[in-house]
Amino acid sequence: MNNLFDIACNFSSDRFDKDLDAVIERAKINNVNKFLIVSASLNDFEKTYNIYKSNLKDAFFFNWNTPPSCR
Repeated sequence: MNNLFDIACNFSSDRFDKDLDAVIERAKINNVNKFLIVSASLNDFEKTYNIYKSNLKDAFFFNWNTPPSCR
């Protein structure tokens, strides 16, 4: 199976607070080997950036872009 790149990881969502590491591990088991972490709100920036920094070794990429309605 081909390796996959998840281009819209909203890992800053509260639903991942308890099991983010397990979610990432399951993705890797299923051939997802790159992750683009997105931040959809100014309020999420720090949380999203910290997730990015703590996962650099796992081919994580970071994008910060908020829609005009969130600015």
